Amino acid sequence: MVARDIGCTYRANDPGHLTVGSKTVWATVQITGCTPKPPDKCHLAINLANPVYNVAHDDAGWTSCKKMTLKVGYHCADLASKRQFVTVGSLAMVYHGAQNSHVFSSRTVTL
Repeated sequence: MVARDIGCTYRANDPGHLTVGSKTVWATVQITGCTPKPPDKCHLAINLANPVYNVAHDDAGWTSCKKMTLKVGYHCADLASKRQFVTVGSLAMVYHGAQNSHVFSSRTVTL
């Protein structure tokens, strides 16, 4: 919430492959909905990370607050080794000059 009864809901989905043999790991974050009177502006960003560093990033920039999905992919060099990944999202909201931001993540998964 940015102000009383003003805000959006969001989630980070677990990273995963689209197919069993795929070398690309995909991650998504979503604004799943906003209050009937939404914040003035929202800024959604996504990082796909392993335990050491971010491997992929996308940023929607400042835009109107509505349902939105950001998706990033990371192409692994091989399928022989297991690696851990986590989806990390950040959402900043502004309403009549009041600001609030949240960093949220999925579970860490081994692929």
